[in-house]
This record gives sequence, structure tokens and C-alpha cells, in this order.
Amino acid sequence: MRMTWFVGVAIMTTVAGCAGGETLTVSNKYLAATYDKASGKLTLTAAGASAPFVKDATLSQSVGKAKIIDGGNKIYGHCETIEITYPDGGRDLVFAPAKMPFALLRSTIHNGGKDAAITNRVRPAAFTLDLGVPAGELKVLGTGGLATADKKPGSYMWLAVAEPKSRRGVVVGYCTWYHARASNEKGMAEQAAFAAEHLKKFGLDFLQIDDGWQEGQSRNGPRKNFTACRPNGPYPAGMKATADNIRAHGFVPGLWFMPFAGTFSDPWFADKQDIFVRKADGKPYDTAWGGTCIDMTNPAARKYVQDVVRRIAHDWGYKYFKMDGMWTGTATRQQYVNSGYTDDGIGDAVLHDPNVTNIQAYRGGLSLIREAAGKDVFILGCCAPQNMRSYGGAFGMVDAMRIGPDNGAAWGGLSTGPTFGTWNYHLNGRIWYNDPDCLYVRNSMPIEESRLICSWITIAGALSVSSDGLAALAPERLDILKRTMPSHSLQARPVDLFDEPLARIWLLSDTRRAPKLDVVGLYNWNDGDYSFDIPASRLGLSADKLYAAFDYWANAAIPHFKGSLATKLPKHACQVLAIREVTDRPLVLSTSRHITQGVVDILAETWDPAARSLAGTSKVVAGDPYELRVLTTSTAGAWKPAAAEVSDADRAAGVKVSLKTDGDLCRVTVNSPASRDVKWKVVFVKP
Repeated sequence: MRMTWFVGVAIMTTVAGCAGGETLTVSNKYLAATYDKASGKLTLTAAGASAPFVKDATLSQSVGKAKIIDGGNKIYGHCETIEITYPDGGRDLVFAPAKMPFALLRSTIHNGGKDAAITNRVRPAAFTLDLGVPAGELKVLGTGGLATADKKPGSYMWLAVAEPKSRRGVVVGYCTWYHARASNEKGMAEQAAFAAEHLKKFGLDFLQIDDGWQEGQSRNGPRKNFTACRPNGPYPAGMKATADNIRAHGFVPGLWFMPFAGTFSDPWFADKQDIFVRKADGKPYDTAWGGTCIDMTNPAARKYVQDVVRRIAHDWGYKYFKMDGMWTGTATRQQYVNSGYTDDGIGDAVLHDPNVTNIQAYRGGLSLIREAAGKDVFILGCCAPQNMRSYGGAFGMVDAMRIGPDNGAAWGGLSTGPTFGTWNYHLNGRIWYNDPDCLYVRNSMPIEESRLICSWITIAGALSVSSDGLAALAPERLDILKRTMPSHSLQARPVDLFDEPLARIWLLSDTRRAPKLDVVGLYNWNDGDYSFDIPASRLGLSADKLYAAFDYWANAAIPHFKGSLATKLPKHACQVLAIREVTDRPLVLSTSRHITQGVVDILAETWDPAARSLAGTSKVVAGDPYELRVLTTSTAGAWKPAAAEVSDADRAAGVKVSLKTDGDLCRVTVNSPASRDVKWKVVFVKP
């Protein structure tokens, strides 16, 4: 049997040679990978450096026969590759793709014997890392969080080691889960009607039904017959009727289920015992809460899952899946909450096809679901920390993934999503959308906490899902939802990633306009005041330039700054700042539509120096007063606004515009009776 995996080692330092003896080297513009044929050791050296940053790396086995071959694939492109083969048929490949700052290792293990061999622990490589500083100054970041090198909990799929000082080294919806009153036919219809009237035009696009609709006996977790809704249950007209109602209101209907789980002792599964994974003693493989694992190497089980998925997607019409208990597809024990490495007994299950590994079975099941559901179904996996096998195994197979455990509306749970979102930020928008669990604006919460969690999810660009009773929300609570949807399409990052386990500073940069717009989210997770003093360079700003900033939730500009940004926040509060460089002309500093202050709503912004006019195009929501906050101070002096106008077509459509001055700002308000792209212009008197 052969098993293959990839390991990537990235450049994280400018410090980086090779061992003595005959060597083979492959390289790209970022690094060189050198294999010593005598010792079997590998080194990695950064381009232009004299010493390696990865030393004495041993691969999956000891010394083998090595040569350079043509390598690469359709994903990474062609590149020279070092191939090392071993007497037992195993093989290691080392290659450095031209466009990636990585050395990639691919290992194949081979059982050349006559008897089956179970391998559930594999070490693809081991090496010494030299970043030029004492080990005690390094931080280790992985799925288990941020730690010092001596206290690392282990990690799944990826691991970063860095020196903190130098740092070397979209979709919005509603879920019933935390809002029990909507988990029924009448409640869902009311939510759909209210959301269509108040939130759809702001970006809400799906309504999802969670646990409680399905048939079966509740043993060892939820009911697990997902072929029908419960008789006399919360959806008496059936799941298709509810989906039809959601769709009629203009939303995508979503449904929760567990694709790889059943309950072997439930009478409904009495004639389906062959679909379950077995233990060595022949008994069904049962796991906590998830129930009995369905064997995705068994044709009968695959047919069962395929039929469930087709019914939900095509017969009932649900185009958004929230798939829970994902680890059951790997036939491993649940480890909740799991993030650092934990032994889950992988390999102790007996699959129908012994030539398929647990992870291959899982990925095969996900592939089957995608094929049966169709390309137009959005698939959310839930959740990685139930057992991290479901995390890496789902790469490339789902549209979104719950990266953390359940949160809850109380303050103690609100930081759960942002904590896991900090560790896994690099996956968001690249591998999938990170789902940190629901946001909350319910009336019982302090409004500062609601603004914080909604602001964090929005700036981070994570999956945004509300789970409150929408119609009961106070106007100011509903407004928070309006100002944090839809999601932006850019890449945000935690500035203080290696400083603390839970990042306080997030940066979103929009370079589509000049000068660029930077949106900085500052979050105080403490139970007391917290002071920020952030060097401009950490925000990608120049230390010698002057910047203007607008505080969205305070609806006010803050004093211009140079060199560093300093501010103080009370407990559990946040600040969302739009930052632009002060130049010789007016420019849009902020807008009222969305907390990203122009990222999702400004389509164009141009300055005409001859006409002394600032013009642009903005996406305006019907009946929602849209305010442009235009900076009038400049390096050339203060510009005085003379007039504001919209295009002839916009005026004919009933769009109205007005302006007023406010210190360093000119506030231009646009009102439109219909949602449309409005062309506006502001004319100024030169200083």
C-alpha cells in the first residue's frame, strides 16, 4: 500500500549552505534545498544568505539513492525535483516551485510485504531550525494556538515558528441554532418575512435551519435519520415547503445535518447495519455524540449518503449545507475541544475496504457529497475542533469550515471564534471561508460587545452568521447587522499575530484607490481599559507621513497622526478606523454604509485638479441615508466645499444630495428611493 502527503517549509528568515560531500540542489528565487547523498541530510538556505535556516533535516527514512528528476504537477508547475528512493519501495521528493516561497516534501510509504500493516504515526521530516536568535525568543503558532517553543501543544496540517519583533519567519446569513424560537415552521416563516423587508437589501442572503427537524431516536447525540422530518415535529408541512417559503422571500435555504453519522441501535437503521464502520471485535464503531460512523468505503453506505444528499439538495431544494459531526467520516474517536495534537486512535477502525485509509475514506465521502449536491450548493463543515482529522482532510473539499467550537452569546464565549480565527486567519479566503460561529446583537447584551464581535467578524472577512430573533431587535441592534454586511472580498490579517494568542489589531488594506484605504480594527478583550500605541510601520504606513483617521462607531474623525497610532479603549470595546494619507487634495475618508468605510460601497473615486472636483460612484441602499465623509484638510491647506451633485440619471430617479461642513470634513448625504449605483461629485474652492 502507498500513502502520500505533502509538507511545506517556508522561508521565515533571511538567515540561511550545505553539508560536505556530494550534494544535489534544487532552488527557486526564494530558497535552495540541498540534499547530501552521503549523510542523507537536507538543508534549506534563503536566497542570498550564507547559512541555512533549516539544518540536518532527516526525511522519512535514512540514506537512500538520490537523483534529480523532472517534477512538479499541474498545481505547482514544472520544477526540478530531488528524488530519494529506499530499499523497501518508499520514496521522498523534494522540490521548490518557482512561484512559491516553499520547499515541498512529498513522501510515499510502501508495504512490500504479504501481510497488511497498520501505520497511524508517520514522521515526514525532522530538522533543526536556526533563525539566528535564542530559542526562548521564538513563538510557535499552530492549530493549538500560540505558545513558546518549550510549551507547544502540537499542530495539525501547519505550524509556524517566528521571532515576533521582526515577524520573520463573505457570505452573510442566519442560523436557527442559538435562536430556538425560529426552529419551527412558523418561526422560520416570520424570520424570512422580516429579513426580506429589513436586511436582504443590505446583504443577508441565506437562512439556515439547524438541529431538531430530523427523524430518528435521540441516542448518543442528535437524531440521525436525515431522510425525513419528525412526525408532529417543528416542520409539519415538511422540509420542502419550508425551503420553498425561504426561497420565495429571496433567500437561499440552508439545512443542518450529519452526513457520515447514524445510530446503529435505532430501529430505523435495523436493516442498514452493513453501512457502518466496525471495530476489531465486529461491533459498530460508535463515537461520543456523533453516534455510529458510516463506512465511506462501502458501496452500500455511499449509496445511502448519496441518496440523503440528493434528497436535501434536489427534492427539497436546500442549497446551503451545514454538515456537522464531520470527524465521523474519518472513523476516529471524538476529541472535543481538539486543536493541539491528541491521539484519537486513528487506525483502530475496520473499514469495508482495507486498502483505503481513514482520511481517503473521508475525502471520498466529501467528494461524493459535492457530486450529489451539485456545484451550486454551498457546503459548510462543522466543526474542526470536534476532532482535527476533519480539518486537514477537508482542505479543498468544502466552501467553509467551523474553525472553533460553539461560542454562545455570553461574553466568555464571544472570544472563542476570534481566538481560533487568529490562529487560522491565513486559511480564510484561500482554502475556505473561516466560520467562527455565530455573531450576536440581541438586546440583552451590552452594545459594546455586540459591536466588537460583529466588527471582528466583518473586518476579518469571516463567514457572518446571525442567530438572534431579528424582529425583536432594537433599532440600534438591527443597525449593527446592516453596517456589518455583506462581507468584503479582500484579505485581512492580524497585525499582532505572534504577540498574543488572541490578536487585538486587524488590518484590512484596499489598494484599489490612491492613496490606499486602510481599515484597522482594534479590540479590547480585557475586563479593564487597554491602551494601544502602534508604530505606523506595523500598519504598513510610513513613519514620516501624516495620516487622517475616522472612528466609525463614534461617527467622528480622530486627530491626525504621524509615526504611531495611540488610543485607549474601555473593556470589551472596539474601534474601527478608516485611515488615509493626508495629500494635497480632498479625498473620501469614510462612508456610513458599512464599517469598512468604502471597501464594499465605493466603486470609483477620482480627483480632477482642473475642475477642483472629487467624483465617484457608490452602491447606495434604498431608503438608507448614505454619507460620504470627505477630508478637506490637505498639505496644500484647507479646501472649502462649494457644491455637491449627482448625475442627471440619478436625479431623474429621485436621488437627492446635500452637504454640510464638520471641522476637517465635508459630509455629503445621498438619499435614494431605490438601491442603485449613484454617481456623485463634490466641487471645491482651492485653498
